[in-house]
Amino acid sequence: ITMEIGTGYDFGEIELESGVQDAYLASTVSITDQGVPGFPPLFVPISDNERSLLVELMKRCEDIHDPKRHYSELYVRFLRARQWKIDDAEKMFRNMVKWRKDFDLENKIAAFCGAASGSPHPHYTILSNYWPGKMMIGTRDGSLIWMERLGQIDPDDLFLHVSLSSVLLYHFMHLEEIEKFRRKQYMKRGYSPGFLLLQDATGMGLKHTNAAIIEYVKRFIATDSDNYPEQMRQTFFINCPALFSGVYGLVKGFMDANTQSKIAMFSSGLNDKVVALVDPQILPNCIGGTSEIIFNNAGAINTPPDRTKVAIAAGDCHRHPIEIDTPNSKISFEFRTKGYNIEFSVTYSSGEESEVVFGPARMDSHVAVVADDILCQKAGTYTLEFDNSFSKFRSKDLSYSVQVVAPPASS
Repeated sequence: ITMEIGTGYDFGEIELESGVQDAYLASTVSITDQGVPGFPPLFVPISDNERSLLVELMKRCEDIHDPKRHYSELYVRFLRARQWKIDDAEKMFRNMVKWRKDFDLENKIAAFCGAASGSPHPHYTILSNYWPGKMMIGTRDGSLIWMERLGQIDPDDLFLHVSLSSVLLYHFMHLEEIEKFRRKQYMKRGYSPGFLLLQDATGMGLKHTNAAIIEYVKRFIATDSDNYPEQMRQTFFINCPALFSGVYGLVKGFMDANTQSKIAMFSSGLNDKVVALVDPQILPNCIGGTSEIIFNNAGAINTPPDRTKVAIAAGDCHRHPIEIDTPNSKISFEFRTKGYNIEFSVTYSSGEESEVVFGPARMDSHVAVVADDILCQKAGTYTLEFDNSFSKFRSKDLSYSVQVVAPPASS
């Protein structure tokens, strides 16, 4: 059973079903199903002292409590992530709420996948047809499975077409789906088990150690640990090739010790340990299961991006002026350079008035596509400038595209 993605957030306040007790707040709760023996349990009880800390943390955070998102187990996960140090857990929880607000996470996801407008972002369309990952229900004891085949991805080709920020947003979108599933499980059980991450490492090698992949992994590990703590129940890497230990060694240092302890690696596919937790009947036949579930066939993205190509000489710059007649229009742009970075800025001018709208900033567009939007609050000329004047010897091969989006009729 695969999960729906990007279906919105407004499914009402979190309320336990009739007869269900909160497994953390109730003083006497008996949970007999601890899951498959030999694996992290579905539910880890808390002591009376830990329960007192939980109640205290919930009281401290009443001013930011969201009844549609926050429930006892979520607070427990933040306490566990900070070894039950309540001041640290409160700071972490408040930082999470602030990050969601500042990042405008829910609106960004809704716009990205098209749930808000019916028109998804082009990068979402590419990723949804390309990314070899799928969310499934579930293990033998009922927890969620997220399975990926990252070895099938061609990082150089992927980041030629989509930005690092788009791939991260796609990742956050799936984490939000896991959070929604866990909230629903909590309402049914009084607690919710973490998810199993199943990674097929077939094909992973040196190409998966480029700068874009390392930066992506570094960012999502940092954001996950700060804002989605204690999500993962277990991780299995299967079909690990000989070079995999070197690839894993490059990213291992970004993980905390608790996360590392939940990771197991196997050179074979569905060995006894994996099969003990997951029924092969629900797994795809590409890894030895018997399910007909089909994963995206990553490989190369065959459609070349439609971008203007320019060679910028050392010490020179390229300017692209855009006339905006309607205030609150939006300029959407993306660009990529080959081999080296570029300095980028956007300026506004109208008559004698002139101001910098963005930058200037050095952009690592040689690592991955840079993509963003500029809101044009005033009519006038907006100039995108790709500046290579800081480079004395190297020319830069630039490819870019620009689109003007008119404001909604209600603006």
